[in-house]
Amino acid sequence: PRAKRFTRPRARGGSRGHGGTSGAGMTSESKAVRYKGKWACGNDCSFVFTLAIFVWQSVVASHYLKGFPESLWTGDVKSLMNLSCVHLLDVMRLTICLSAFILASEASMLLVLLVPGVGQCCIPCVGLLAFVDGLAHIAKLAATVLGWVVVFGADRNQVHACEDLHRCAFWTYIGFFLCFVVGCLCCCFCGSRRGGAEGDDIVARASAPGERTPLRVGAAASGAV
Repeated sequence: PRAKRFTRPRARGGSRGHGGTSGAGMTSESKAVRYKGKWACGNDCSFVFTLAIFVWQSVVASHYLKGFPESLWTGDVKSLMNLSCVHLLDVMRLTICLSAFILASEASMLLVLLVPGVGQCCIPCVGLLAFVDGLAHIAKLAATVLGWVVVFGADRNQVHACEDLHRCAFWTYIGFFLCFVVGCLCCCFCGSRRGGAEGDDIVARASAPGERTPLRVGAAASGAV
């Protein structure tokens, strides 16, 4: 006798009705909230790191500038400096000004993102603020390239008069960049190895026979016998 085939009864109200739509809506909303949280966390880390570097640069530059922070614009120094130290101080002044502008714009965007009331009031300004922040990052990249030129072109005999300034400039323009490149290479290498291992795992699982694997003709005949 042929065995009866049981089917799972459908839920009343239909899964394609209002209930299914609300489930999809909840899924999309949860994904949006999760993405928003990750974006805010990444920007928080970037903001804190930039703020720490900004404070260090400002402290070092204040040792040589007269009337800080007004001297960031005027360039007045406390005492005479040699040519290499002057060039290091000039490029550091430019970097500090750009970093201050970037910190202000990122703090505003984080405020708009984390505080709903501020976000509703300042929505028209978010696009303009993001655009200006992008221009500031491009200008800071140009200042970084200029910093490379100044640091490599500095005279070793002259930078002894401003060792802390030279050290800060080296880490600002070269040291942190090299650390970032090494970190990216490590992430790419580890990610490729992990992705290859996971891919082999998936292929092995897919090729392994399971309950849904169709029977072969020879296996079906032997089973019938």
